[in-house]
Amino acid sequence: MSDRRGPSAWVLLAHRPAAVTTLALATALALLTAGCQPGAGPVAGAEPNPALTLAGSEAIDQVGGPTAPTAPGGPSGQVGSSSGGGPPAAGGGLPAGPSPQPSGAASPEVAPAGTAARADCHRVGGFDVCGPIYERYAQAGGPTGALGRPVDGATAAGGGTSQRFEHGAVAASPSTGTRVVAAPAADAWEDAGGGDGPLGYPLLDPRPAVGADSVSYFQGGAVFVTGGDADVHEAPGGEVPDVDVPSVYGLPLADFTVVWRDRAADPPDGDLVWTTDGCSGPTPPAVDALFADACLRHDFGYRNYLNGPRVDPTQQRRLAVDNQFLADLRATCGTAGEPQVDWFGVMMPCQRAAQVMYDAVRAFG
Repeated sequence: MSDRRGPSAWVLLAHRPAAVTTLALATALALLTAGCQPGAGPVAGAEPNPALTLAGSEAIDQVGGPTAPTAPGGPSGQVGSSSGGGPPAAGGGLPAGPSPQPSGAASPEVAPAGTAARADCHRVGGFDVCGPIYERYAQAGGPTGALGRPVDGATAAGGGTSQRFEHGAVAASPSTGTRVVAAPAADAWEDAGGGDGPLGYPLLDPRPAVGADSVSYFQGGAVFVTGGDADVHEAPGGEVPDVDVPSVYGLPLADFTVVWRDRAADPPDGDLVWTTDGCSGPTPPAVDALFADACLRHDFGYRNYLNGPRVDPTQQRRLAVDNQFLADLRATCGTAGEPQVDWFGVMMPCQRAAQVMYDAVRAFG
């Protein structure tokens, strides 16, 4: 997006909101997106109108099934059921299990908490499974679910804790929450040193990937899984931009911002561009704050598809990135409860503000 300029372009809109024509709107917004592509090369081709598949329409829950994303620090949602504990297929659905049992509720598989060393622990086979790791494990189906039985006790490393199971691991840290790492990504993570290694702790549960069955994002990289093979990218975006760019960009918006903020705080080596100038242009600070995440993804799309590594510098891709921007803006309005937006003294519906910003990037992006 452009460098910020004053609100003078919106004076006419403030006094005559109903009389704004398409031409007047384009003139008022001419500076909104100048600079959205710093150093951009020419964009090839004419502008078509393709059918658009929006990013983040489906996420793989834990080791595969669809779910809505959640913020770090808590479980990622309920999952379906399973009749067995075999390893999950890459990209497949996670078998469902019971909700976490209350303390003292006995079952043939998991002993009550009173038999374990801590009040929040449950004895599973010969090992204690405790606290957030147990809650996440129980959501994944417990010993008859996708992860199977524990094969070791919990291990503290790198400021967090992890525990291995037959078909994966559950890892928890204060900064990343509690996440599932499915095999074989869990094996690759352990081989790299686990929480003490360069990958650090997982940021998300497994998600869909371009050119692979799934991807697990970590603080220091990513592990792409295809069948039984795991490919570690310690600098995601630097090694295989054609895979890393669409895989990161295509995450649900909440997941995208988790990965983006982690990478932007300490940009990894490689070709991907993690910079942003936010929702710059003649927009009020409150609007910038409301649409901040949508602007992050829009900048990432422009600066990596069209510029930077130039993964797909075409007008068709630009249209897709802009259309995704509009979808993110509209979804943000819905999540915020469809508020009225104060645009330099002019009150307008949130959806209208979203359309104004989209029209600007389409005209001048």
